[in-house]
Amino acid sequence: MATMVWFQCVFAAITVILLVGSMLGRMNFKAWMMFVPLWLTFSYTVGAFSLWGGGFLFHWGVMDYSGGY
Repeated sequence: MATMVWFQCVFAAITVILLVGSMLGRMNFKAWMMFVPLWLTFSYTVGAFSLWGGGFLFHWGVMDYSGGY
């Protein structure tokens, strides 16, 4: 279980790092510090855990192809 939690945390960090590369210089630091927790909460966790581990999208037959729906 610890390995799975570590994997999910690293995957979430990678998505934030990719976002920082695309938005570098376009957002101020305060806006970025508000955006990151919201992004991780509403985009990553809802999307990932509704599909992985037997979530409701998994039961609807949605397949995950490398993070895309």
